[in-house]
Amino acid sequence: PSSCRADWERFKDIYVPQCNVVAVTCNEREQTLEDSGQVSFDVAIIDEVSKATPLEMLLPLMRARRSILVGDHRQLPPLFQEGTDAQTFSDVVDEAEEDEQESRSSLTRQNLHRFEKMVTASLFKSHFEAADDAIRARLEVQFRMHPQIMAMINHFYEQRLVCGLTNPDVQ
Repeated sequence: PSSCRADWERFKDIYVPQCNVVAVTCNEREQTLEDSGQVSFDVAIIDEVSKATPLEMLLPLMRARRSILVGDHRQLPPLFQEGTDAQTFSDVVDEAEEDEQESRSSLTRQNLHRFEKMVTASLFKSHFEAADDAIRARLEVQFRMHPQIMAMINHFYEQRLVCGLTNPDVQ
């Protein structure tokens, strides 16, 4: 770990300017990109986009001239999970609603539902379904599941999935 950091410090001034591919998560701090001189990109490729919230996609979409969104619009949208430790958002809202002094607070059930909708909306699904055929494509040959498993979920894909495994019982 410390030797890796030392190596990075020694080579980063040579390596970073030569990079033509930068991989980061959608939740990367903007400052990290700026510190490394990576402020704009020709193309941003966002994978697993059906699970990304609009806020998570904002930074990569704003930093790139073009974007490629990759995902399955039939998969689950982003999940809204409240913390398992201490109080949940709902607990705090309940307390705020019970407390007369907190009645002017923005912690209301209505605002909680608005926030939940905002962070669980799948922009990809709505955009994919509305997009012109010329700018969207579906990959229908899959290599990740046995044909018997695929047959169960193929209902959600209009029976268009095809198994690409040559020997699925072994692979």
